[in-house]
Amino acid sequence: TLFYDLEISLANALHTMDQTTIDQIVDNSFELRLTSQPDKPIPRDIWLKTALNKSPVHIDQIEKMAVYNLQNTAIVSYESTKHREMRNKKIFIVDVWAQDNHQWKLMVRYSNDTRYYNQ
Repeated sequence: TLFYDLEISLANALHTMDQTTIDQIVDNSFELRLTSQPDKPIPRDIWLKTALNKSPVHIDQIEKMAVYNLQNTAIVSYESTKHREMRNKKIFIVDVWAQDNHQWKLMVRYSNDTRYYNQ
């Protein structure tokens, strides 16, 4: 599906540190919200710096994906299995995508990914 492909493209771009693809997929106003600190959004630049400076994470699986599409906005939730330093940890993610000029951009991510705690 479209959103599965977008999520995989983003994961691969983060894994290979492909800034051009990341910029095409992730909106400039992007923010990460963590379950442990929902009142403290992590802005795009800090999220990217953390994601790119950590040892690469390879997502082997995206499971249980659900998409709630509202024409120009989509809410995508899924469970991912991340390997390497995460030791096969399953992470629940909710992404909010917005469409502008026929291009989908990631606006907000809600996650329980512990790599971003204590920023």
